[in-house]
Amino acid sequence: MSVRRVLVAVALAATAGCGSSGESRTLTPADAAFVTTAAGGALATIRAAELAQRRSSDPSVTWFARTVESDTKADLHALTSFAADAGVTLPQQPDAKYASGYAALERADAATFDTAYLADETVRTDDLRAAFANEIRGGGDRSIATYALDALPDFDNHRSIAAREKLALTDPAQHGELSKIR
Repeated sequence: MSVRRVLVAVALAATAGCGSSGESRTLTPADAAFVTTAAGGALATIRAAELAQRRSSDPSVTWFARTVESDTKADLHALTSFAADAGVTLPQQPDAKYASGYAALERADAATFDTAYLADETVRTDDLRAAFANEIRGGGDRSIATYALDALPDFDNHRSIAAREKLALTDPAQHGELSKIR
């Protein structure tokens, strides 16, 4: 976990349980919806990354899935503690809107799995990044906006790595050069 993530987690924990007079924080409906969306998306991301670690035939894709899982679990941990203090019940299952992507991954054969995973991760990353950017621009709770702002570099990094890995899979001559970037 990066130092920046630790600091954001500490800030979330310190501010989540107290309003101006020490009572539990109450979130606006929009902020509570964002927290629920972020958690459901994180669970979907973790589930797909775990599947990719089991099914990928490419060590670079396996490494990427492990990185995505680790980053997302760290972000979800910070969000979970904040949500508990704010009285928001988080979903225990991945967001249903990502179910078709996961089902397609489960059906993918060995020859197409890696490319399918990278495409699925890119779609989910773009969707969640947009939700996080909207929260930063219009969210009412500063702590949640800070959490969202802290997560944006992960989304950008994951998107960039997925694009490089897709290129490496489609142009094997690039594979060695791209793996040196990590």
